[in-house]
Amino acid sequence: MYHKILILLFLCFFSFNVSAEYHSCERIKLDASGFKNKTAAESWFNKRVTITSDFNQKTATYKNQTSDLWIREDNKRMKAIFVRKMRGGTRIAVTFVFLANGEVHADLSQVGGYKSPGGAVYKCSGWNGTL
Repeated sequence: MYHKILILLFLCFFSFNVSAEYHSCERIKLDASGFKNKTAAESWFNKRVTITSDFNQKTATYKNQTSDLWIREDNKRMKAIFVRKMRGGTRIAVTFVFLANGEVHADLSQVGGYKSPGGAVYKCSGWNGTL
């Protein structure tokens, strides 16, 4: 009996100190207007993405790349920017903005003076609009 109580206390202690959040996201909207075709847009904005946020370290991880995580003071908005390589070697920033309405908006930065291509909207588990 003593061991069961000790294990329960141990689990409770660590459950309150968890600082990482796993966000499994599914795309609900895709704007392919700035791309050659829908397939090209889908190659940048996959149907499903996974982002892991570490609130203590203020970092986020996406596709094995870690970046700074900006968290607004009221904990109702987060932002992470990941730099990815295009086929030709040009680097482009992929930005994920976690909004208070529970949506996550993804956009690409402008490249070479062209207008920013369309983006995507995701709904993610682990994000309901506030931390």
